[in-house]
Amino acid sequence: MKKQYLIVLILCCFPFFNFGQSLNQRIQENRLLFQKGMDSAYIQLNELINEAVETNKHNEELILLDRKCHYLYNITDLNNLLTTSQELEKKAIKYKKPVYQAAANLYLSESYSMNDMQEKALECLNIAEKLIEKAPEITTNVFYIKSNILLSQGNIYYDKKEYNKAIAKIKTVIKSGKLLTDSIMYNQFQFVNYSNLANIYLKINIDSAKYYVHKSIALESQKYSQLNITGSNFYVLGKVNQHENNIPDALRNYKKSYHIIEEYGDGLIRSDLYRSLQEVYTELGKADSAKIYGDKLKEYELLNLQNKYKSLKTIIKETDDSTKESEATLLLIIGVAVIVILIISILLIYFLRKRKLQAITPIETEQEKLAKNYDKLLELIKKDDPAFLSNFEEIFPDFRNNLLAINTELNISEITFCALLKLNLSTKKIAQLTFIETRTVQNKKHRIRKKLSIPKEIDTYNWFNSI
Repeated sequence: MKKQYLIVLILCCFPFFNFGQSLNQRIQENRLLFQKGMDSAYIQLNELINEAVETNKHNEELILLDRKCHYLYNITDLNNLLTTSQELEKKAIKYKKPVYQAAANLYLSESYSMNDMQEKALECLNIAEKLIEKAPEITTNVFYIKSNILLSQGNIYYDKKEYNKAIAKIKTVIKSGKLLTDSIMYNQFQFVNYSNLANIYLKINIDSAKYYVHKSIALESQKYSQLNITGSNFYVLGKVNQHENNIPDALRNYKKSYHIIEEYGDGLIRSDLYRSLQEVYTELGKADSAKIYGDKLKEYELLNLQNKYKSLKTIIKETDDSTKESEATLLLIIGVAVIVILIISILLIYFLRKRKLQAITPIETEQEKLAKNYDKLLELIKKDDPAFLSNFEEIFPDFRNNLLAINTELNISEITFCALLKLNLSTKKIAQLTFIETRTVQNKKHRIRKKLSIPKEIDTYNWFNSI
């Protein structure tokens, strides 16, 4: 993902309300959940939005639409980000809320920018800038919107590989932080900005990247937990370690980043992280692990191409309906769309042929696959290798979905522990493989039983054997 550095602060723009009523309390709880796990928080959004619409609570509806845009931006769902940003803009105009209209144009700018349409991105940023300049006073919301405009401008410079100009924009944002008088808000603001700066410096000066990532880490606090920033910082540390030829620490930091990104759902650095893990495992001579992350990278890039194609179709339709767009621009967009379609078609043909070849091979049963890979799985557990869960899910592809159907709040570490129980490993064996106390394993089993509502009379292992 070429925009790995930009962690937009839109979510920080609207948390400062006195929530008194039931809906508002749930919106506040959803915001806190959003910072811990975006996927779980996102599941609640449509229901909350519908309730806000039915009760004519316009401000709450805009808050939730803004949050939905933030989620779609972070997972790089370009088509849905485009349409949701447009919806936010229409509602903001209807309810006469220019600050939210400016926020919508920021998200629209990112949608166009990620589709390599820099002129349309700049057009949206200019609209956002004009809207926010009309604000009667510099409130916290207005401050964050102005900061985001600078960040998005920096993003466009980054796309153009004009890294020094992108850095200048981020440093301007950092200087503007002096307007924040609350020390917690100030530290949270700079925690994000230093992380952004470190990511850009990876392109031109590894020593500066190291300096700014440590400045960001020094400001991290439980009071404003932002896992996407933490995950990004671990990624930068991994790149610094890799540059210094410290491969064990590079792998350790990449794995920390991987666990956070997988659990939190952030997509902005995902492709770069997969690529880095593939490189490190290749360097270590671990071909199996390198292949796993290479395959993840191909699947993710294919998904991004499909995503880009969908959003381009939406943009083309808009352009076709608009008399303001020139014929040359339309032809350019169509040309880009055709290229994307061709690439997707080639990749799809490749994967279909690959699957057809695989179909010729006799299908192994789950037990046959397990017997064949059992020792490998135990070795991956012992090494705390994130490839364990991927290997496990190749044998039991429905396992995770079956668990999440029972409890959607299970995190990656809990699902991994459930996989150990599915393998019928005893408490003592799990303790030996994971280097933890037997009592700790017993406590984990008890919590899992509670989370999955396993009846007291049913044996844990029999229950897991049945799913």
